[in-house]
Amino acid sequence: MSSVKALAVLFVLAAPTAGLAADRPRVIDTKFVVWLAQKDGSETEHVTTIVPYLPGRACFGWSVLIENAPDFVALRETLQLPAPAGSWRAPGSTIAADGTAAKSDRVVTPIDGQIGVRWCLADGDPLGPHTIDISSEDWLDTTFAFEVVAP
Repeated sequence: MSSVKALAVLFVLAAPTAGLAADRPRVIDTKFVVWLAQKDGSETEHVTTIVPYLPGRACFGWSVLIENAPDFVALRETLQLPAPAGSWRAPGSTIAADGTAAKSDRVVTPIDGQIGVRWCLADGDPLGPHTIDISSEDWLDTTFAFEVVAP
């Protein structure tokens, strides 16, 4: 095969791949959020990595904005604590034998290209550094680091 024909074959083979890569999901923004329940029943939202230890009042979570978001995202989320939790209320999650982590396989539906998960503090949750690792296929691999502190 001549070099001109070989190049033509390479361009034809590469063209569909390039088109597919452009349509692949891609993370364009991430955010970690803390919600605090107020006495009047409302919530305030704060973009911060400091979570006050207020069981029953403080929740935290992450969101990811996706370009070319698929109709659904199958992801793995692992919440890692610095010490065992007093109790886990994480239905469908696999809890580590030492009580310091919950691994959850979830299927979430993007809304306007955004996905996210929310957790709430409970009595007995430890203070200190925490992480949430999320991954999906080969396009999503993100870690959120935050700290739960005494108020």
